[in-house]
Amino acid sequence: MNDSLFLVLPDGRSRSQLSLILRELGRRVVSCADPDDALRQAMEQDFPVAIVDRDLPGVNGIEFVRQMAKNCKNTHVVLLSDEADAKHTPPRAQLGISDIIYRPFVPGSLMSKIEGLCNDAGMKAKPVVEPGLTRVPFASVGAKGASRAPNHSYQSLNYSPSFIVSKSSVSRRFLGNLWNARKFKTAILLTGEEGSEFELVVRELNQAAGTADVYPAVLQDHEVTLDALESLNAAALLNDGPPRIVYIPHIEVLMDEQRNNLLAFITKNKAKTGRHIRIVAGSIVNSDLSTPVVQKFRDELEQHCEAKLELSPLRERQMDIPLMIRKILYDLTSLHSFVRAREVEPAALDYLSQYVWKGNYEQLVTVLRSAISSCPYRALSLHQVQSLLHNDIAALHLLESVADENLLPND
Repeated sequence: MNDSLFLVLPDGRSRSQLSLILRELGRRVVSCADPDDALRQAMEQDFPVAIVDRDLPGVNGIEFVRQMAKNCKNTHVVLLSDEADAKHTPPRAQLGISDIIYRPFVPGSLMSKIEGLCNDAGMKAKPVVEPGLTRVPFASVGAKGASRAPNHSYQSLNYSPSFIVSKSSVSRRFLGNLWNARKFKTAILLTGEEGSEFELVVRELNQAAGTADVYPAVLQDHEVTLDALESLNAAALLNDGPPRIVYIPHIEVLMDEQRNNLLAFITKNKAKTGRHIRIVAGSIVNSDLSTPVVQKFRDELEQHCEAKLELSPLRERQMDIPLMIRKILYDLTSLHSFVRAREVEPAALDYLSQYVWKGNYEQLVTVLRSAISSCPYRALSLHQVQSLLHNDIAALHLLESVADENLLPND
C-alpha cells in the first residue's frame, strides 16, 4: 500500500497549509487540485487516506467523494466541508466514506483523526523522533509515596506533538517527560525562564492527557480561590472525559491567601482516590520576585506536586529554532491573510538559529510577527531580521510592547 496521504483541495494556499499540518504526523503528502486527475491517482496509487474538499471545480463534491469511496475500496475517504454546510451533508454512512471534518477545525483533533485512520489502514506509526532519546522518567521530586512515572517514551506510545515542534535532544527528553506527566493526577510544577513557551506546554499536556478539544482552564493570581478551584473540580466530576487541566501562571505573584488556598486544595485532593482537576503551576526561575517568602512557597509547592517539568531556554535548543520558525510562520500567516511573507531566506534562518535569545519563545514570535508584517516579499531577508535584532535592548522593548497581546491563535 502507498504510505502517502492524499489531499484534494482546489485552493493552493489551503493545500499548503493543510499539508504542513499533515506532515507533522511524519508522513508524506500528495496533493491535487483537479477532480479527474485526483480520481485517477486515487485508483492507481491506493492511498490509505484521502482528504477531499467539498468545493471542487466542475463537480458535485458530495457525488465525487461517494464515487471515490466506491472505486477505492482500500482508501479511507474523508470529506472536508464548511460548518455552514453541515445541515445539507448526508451522513457519512450514506456516502460510504470514513469521516467528515468541518472547517474551522482544530489541527490537533484533525491530526488525531487522520492518524487513527492510518492505523486502521495498517500503516505503522511513523517515529517523530529518534528512538531511545525520550526515555527519561521524572526525578524523584514528589512527596513521599508519590507514584513514579511509567518508563515509556512518548514516541513508543504514538504521541505526536502538535503545539511544540522540537528536534534537539533537550526538547525530546522534555517531551518524553511531558507525555509521562499525563499519568499524574494531582499537580505539576512547570519552571522556565521569562518568555518560555509555558502556554504551549500546558496545551500539549492537555492533548497528551486526552482532552485535545478542551482548552485548559487558566486561573490568574486573583482568581485562585477555594471556591473557584472547587467549582472547576465539581464540573470535572460531572464530565465523562479526562479531568480538566487548570493552569496557574506566575505563582510568584500569588498573595498569602492564594498560596494557602492552592496548597490546601492540592493537599486535600491528593488524599482522594477519585478523579479531580489537575493543577499545573508555572514558575519563572529568573523572576525578580524570588524573595525568601516566595522561594519558601515554591519549595513547599514542589513537595506537593507529583512532578516538576523544567523547560530549557530557547538559546540552549538551537536545533529547534528552524522548526519553530516554520510553525510560527504558519500560525501567523493563517491569522493574518494579508501578509506576503511565507518563508525565511537561508541566511536569515541561520542568523535566527545562532542568535542568543534572551526573551525565549515570545521574543522569537514577536520578532517574526514584526518582520512579516512589514515584509513586501515572499521571504524574510537577513537584513530585515538583523534590523530587528541589532541590539538586545531594542528586541526586549519590542517584546514588552506586545507582551499582553494574544500572539498565536488558539488551535
